Amino acid sequence: MSSNSLNFLVLATGTPSRHLIDAITKREHTFEHHNPDDLYLFVSESESGYDRIYNGSATLESPVRLKAKSYDAVISRIGGGLVHGASILRHLTDNLDIYCAQDADGLETASNKLKTTQRLSARGLRVPLTTYASNPVHIDFLINKVGGLPAIGKLLNGSQGVGVFILETPQAANTALESLYRLKANVKIQKFVKKPAQRIYALL
Repeated sequence: MSSNSLNFLVLATGTPSRHLIDAITKREHTFEHHNPDDLYLFVSESESGYDRIYNGSATLESPVRLKAKSYDAVISRIGGGLVHGASILRHLTDNLDIYCAQDADGLETASNKLKTTQRLSARGLRVPLTTYASNPVHIDFLINKVGGLPAIGKLLNGSQGVGVFILETPQAANTALESLYRLKANVKIQKFVKKPAQRIYALL
């Protein structure tokens, strides 16, 4: 094994992809795969910093401590259970000081379409006209603020086009939005951009 070999903690809710494992092993690195759902975090009351993390897998008779010094970096592949997974990742990076190219706040932002839009706009990046309300009674107002129909409706969570729909007519828009609001689904409304391939911000 090379003297430059690294040991990674692969934090993945499912089985790590074959491509990832091949990339690690072909470079003569090693890894341990841990599902965030199996991990227990411990926050110490000491000012000196004695925070810990344990493997609490059901296959173990008792939890086993994962020592921070055993890992050179964390590779995050968190899918479902993002709230818990992000908490575990934050503990590994912020409390135990293990490097990861991603951070928990970034994952939480990327998983929420409204938060992503707000962050980009706050940094001066162009985004489509956007409105959002929890349970509005003035749907026409919200649609007109983004340029009228057709408009785009997006559930705040979901990726690869899941939860994205076109509001084409007043009747269809009212029916769809009122149904979603009754279900307490969080929806943002955005301007319809005819040629999103020419506008990177239109995809966000």
